Amino acid sequence: EGGGAAGEEVLGIQDFETVKPISKGAFGVVYLCRHKQSAELYAVKVLQKADVRRKNQFKYVNSEKSIMSVVDCPFVVHLYCSFQSRTNLYLVMEYVQGGDCYSLLQELGALPEDWARQYMAEIVLALEYLHAKRIIHRDIKPDNILINRDGHLKLTDFGLSHMGLMDKSELSVLATPTTPAHSGRRSPVRGRSPVRGSSPVRAEHRVAAG
Repeated sequence: EGGGAAGEEVLGIQDFETVKPISKGAFGVVYLCRHKQSAELYAVKVLQKADVRRKNQFKYVNSEKSIMSVVDCPFVVHLYCSFQSRTNLYLVMEYVQGGDCYSLLQELGALPEDWARQYMAEIVLALEYLHAKRIIHRDIKPDNILINRDGHLKLTDFGLSHMGLMDKSELSVLATPTTPAHSGRRSPVRGRSPVRGSSPVRAEHRVAAG
């Protein structure tokens, strides 16, 4: 399956050159890649089939692809296309250049209040959109919230997400381990979130005093 990233032609990994690795997630490694013909930059998630098979994670990989293919929201990373080789699965996504919220918190230690207010509002908008489509992300954390060049947020990594109704056994929390506390950080923003799923992020978003 392909197309979309550089027109309607069928794409393969041979159409891209790897620039550098960006991040490593629960189910794969994301690389910054350049499309050879257009020179456009993309984030390409690479999953080794053998690794996915060994961990019995095909269900989650297929779910991530299916969910991202139907999502069209300014606060969610866009999936352009997907394809596979004999050994790997590939998801070609938009490249978000500003890094992630975890790195920003590591650098600043505390966010200015207006930043924190904007970020929480955009997270809520993303979650409202997803929940309206019966999509539950289930892994909301600063590492999975990217920042574009204009300073707006993009939610990413749908590897643990679920679409549709869930039974009681699935409603238990399923997420990667919580980001550990770091010394020198200030108190978390207080208050209850109006949208379920945003509280783990709020606990990480520190607000600068004054």
